[in-house]
Amino acid sequence: MRIVLLLALFVAWTNAAPLTKRQTTSGETCSTSCSGVKAKFNLLPGKAYVYEYKSVTSIKSEVGKTKDLNKIVHQATVTINVQSQCELSLQLSNVRIKDSGSTKSKEFPSSWKEDLESNPLRFSFDDRTIDYICSNENEQHSVVNVKRGILSSIQIQQLGSSSKTELRETDISGDCTTEYTIETTPGGQIIKKNKLLNTCYQPVIDP
Repeated sequence: MRIVLLLALFVAWTNAAPLTKRQTTSGETCSTSCSGVKAKFNLLPGKAYVYEYKSVTSIKSEVGKTKDLNKIVHQATVTINVQSQCELSLQLSNVRIKDSGSTKSKEFPSSWKEDLESNPLRFSFDDRTIDYICSNENEQHSVVNVKRGILSSIQIQQLGSSSKTELRETDISGDCTTEYTIETTPGGQIIKKNKLLNTCYQPVIDP
């Protein structure tokens, strides 16, 4: 079965979780417990799952009679490595970031790309839930937040048989109303996720 979540792909069904940052010592796992419950789409230990990720953030500004629309486009190859049933990591590669305005288009500095690609982000995964993330101790908060945002965008609730569902879920954006639409095609299912950001409160980010 092929599951498409807008332009981000993830094989496993997950419950939206706070993605709380957790400090670990050398050799310590990111997960604090592992129930052993298998998700509907089981991720196999020792395997790597590779996806193409793309997000577009539109910012509209209006000063007097002048209107401007800027779009920040993030693209990357996302690799999910499965160390064990409850211990996974996210690695970014081939990161492309572009600021596309109405009159200009510019690439972000190469140092930002290097920062995003340098270290994997370990995270816990138990019974479809991502509770904790464990980053490199020297990694910038802004880099951790981008990776946390990618994990937030690719996790989807375990949905029922209805083609359209509205519910509350918690991730990096906070506790938000989220709409899911499921479309069945010959190649599988297309799942569209629409988060209503004006309904969110208590975002989960590092300052």
